Amino acid sequence: RVAREPQRLPERQIFMELEEELFQESWLYKRIHRRDSLVGELARGHSEGRSVVLGLPIEAPDSVRERLSTAVELHFADLSLEDPALPLGIFVFPGSQGSYPSLPFNHGGLNTAHEYFLSRDGEAPYCIIGVPYFGWTEYPIPPWRRDPIASAVRSLAHIPANRRAHPNTLGLCRHFVRHGQPGAPMMSWLKKGASRFAERPFPVDHHLSFGRGPARGPFGKPGERIGQLSPRTLHCLAGSRRNCLEVVLDFEVQPTRVGWRSLDIREFLTDSPVDFLKGHPLMEDELLGVGSYLFFAIEEEFGPERFGEFWRSGLDPTEAFEAAFGEPLDLWVMRWLRTYLDPSPRGPGVPLQSTLFTILTLGIMAGGAVRMGRR
Repeated sequence: RVAREPQRLPERQIFMELEEELFQESWLYKRIHRRDSLVGELARGHSEGRSVVLGLPIEAPDSVRERLSTAVELHFADLSLEDPALPLGIFVFPGSQGSYPSLPFNHGGLNTAHEYFLSRDGEAPYCIIGVPYFGWTEYPIPPWRRDPIASAVRSLAHIPANRRAHPNTLGLCRHFVRHGQPGAPMMSWLKKGASRFAERPFPVDHHLSFGRGPARGPFGKPGERIGQLSPRTLHCLAGSRRNCLEVVLDFEVQPTRVGWRSLDIREFLTDSPVDFLKGHPLMEDELLGVGSYLFFAIEEEFGPERFGEFWRSGLDPTEAFEAAFGEPLDLWVMRWLRTYLDPSPRGPGVPLQSTLFTILTLGIMAGGAVRMGRR
């Protein structure tokens, strides 16, 4: 007997479609509201002669304010900058800010650790980092969550404890404050997904371990590596230039899940009246986290002046890359990935050392059985 799938009532289907539409509109409403309020705060501070405007809730303790200010100063010193190339704003605000009054708190969610608001106006450029914080209601409250404002600031204002790490308080805005407003093709590329390549600086010693280690361990068990490389990344490592371009230009859909919803946030970015980019978790790419450092690696190899030409170029990213650096983008990506990623073995199988160890084990057992049989 074949079980029938329960039929969804038309009324329920209509309700879900309306709820989805309301959710998307609420998402836009929330970002527009945040953009307008944060841009107003930035303009007010800029009119007072401040090129960097830091905004924290009134109840934030002095220690938190000092931490954020120190982290920004350290990042500017690391970039050898005294003033940013365009106005910079960093604002910490309640996660409910911008919510439509009659909707639930989490409606229009897709909240992220960091949000970037960017200017479309070439004559009035800016880069704003928004850091929403959320209260906690569980009991008992973990010690590290008792002060949500301090937790939000710590997530952004990371002060390196040693010289292995560069400061990264500015995230994506690092390139804006150093090189100014990007060209239109670059901005379009960032919105399509390339912003994930521009959020983190290399460790000083260039040691990245995300893509290292065997993909399979003894007896075919998972190895030391976290995650698996995508097929096209493997093809790029194997020498396919087309796949190397696809890895950095044609981004796979990685939806943001909110409850039962699964939405690709880029659907909102193309036609949205807000130039908004979300922060990306470290491992949210098909390059096992290595891709987060790509822009920093380009700038470090070729220098800030040539990277600035690439950043501000009006050419397509592939053409702009070759014009600025004299090397095709696909060949550079292949060379760079081969430096930091180990390819996974394709298809089913076990590593050579596991095979040899298994044969040796079987040989010992067979020898033991023969010896026992002669007794």
